[in-house]
Formats: sequence, C-alpha cells, structure tokens
Amino acid sequence: MIQNFKVDQTRTPKWVAQLAAEFRAFGRPQRELINVGVTSEKDPGEGLLPGTPVELLDFEIGVMERKNRENQVTGVQVWYRAGAIRSTAAVGQAPKPRATEGAA
Repeated sequence: MIQNFKVDQTRTPKWVAQLAAEFRAFGRPQRELINVGVTSEKDPGEGLLPGTPVELLDFEIGVMERKNRENQVTGVQVWYRAGAIRSTAAVGQAPKPRATEGAA
C-alpha cells in the first residue's frame, strides 16, 4: 500500500510504501511490515499489485535517538527511505531458444 502524505521543501510529493520484508536473524526467518519513504513526482507504486516482489533503489536505513523531556535518550527510532521502487516479478514468458541449422 502506498500513500501520499505531504510534500517536501522542494514541493515534491513524499510517499510512504508499506512493505513486507523478510530477513534472517539468529538463523531464523523474520518477517516485518516496514514503512519506506519515497520522494517522487508520481505514485511510485503505480502498476504494482499487493504482494508484488519489489526492489528498493538507493535504499537507506537510519536510526534516530528518542529523548524524553529531560533530554535523556529513552530508545531509538529506525527509518527507511528509497529513491524508487520497481517490480522484480518476471513479465511474460522467456522466449524459446531457436533451433540451430543442421540440428536433427
């Protein structure tokens, strides 16, 4: 699911893509929904159906400290950002190899 939620300082729309991510931690597969920010003039998810495998271009992960009113660090916030999103799903069938001359 991709939503447009505001524009940045350059008046470019900022979008949030909610993606299902899978990774291995301590030898076991882990799954998590992550929100990835994308700045783009057009909808970066246009033409993508839910569940489509995607690749994140120029993917960044950041960590910010969370502080309380006394300015003490109470935890961290992880954020994700990408320059673009594109499908990795194969489109159509691969062409069949042509028979070579002289082959039986």
